Amino acid sequence: MMVEIGVVAVLFSLVVKDGRTGIVEDATAVIAQVAGCVESLEAFRKVAGVRVLVDLVDLGTGASERSRENAASALLNLVMSGGESAVGDIAEVEIAEEVVRELAEKGSLRAKSKAGPLLKAMNSGRRDQWSSCPRMFEDLDSPAGAGDLKQPPSSAVSF
Repeated sequence: MMVEIGVVAVLFSLVVKDGRTGIVEDATAVIAQVAGCVESLEAFRKVAGVRVLVDLVDLGTGASERSRENAASALLNLVMSGGESAVGDIAEVEIAEEVVRELAEKGSLRAKSKAGPLLKAMNSGRRDQWSSCPRMFEDLDSPAGAGDLKQPPSSAVSF
């Protein structure tokens, strides 16, 4: 629904044209959620969204840590929803593998948790590895994202 009403173009316009860090961070958080919609890949293509996200992932562009994390989440969600076509779109961006690899090595814990699987998908080109993923979206406001899951205390009783 959100893709159909044109939200993708508006969100990417905010990212590209509004230099305020908070706006870019919030817009990329929403983009990451929208990227999980099956119809998002075509909408991203219309606005060169994959290129914008790859540029945000690049540590050299000056994007905030949260924007980089959200961009990596968006690319990963896009791969999960768009499969090999999405992987192909990402691979078409010349610097994609290099910047995702750099993020996997030097990014925050949350960024690494997104960049690692994204890099694996880019290298394998297969979508089937996502079938065991328990949920597509994580809490984008969590500082460590999905990698921050905690074990129950040892005294916890499970039924």
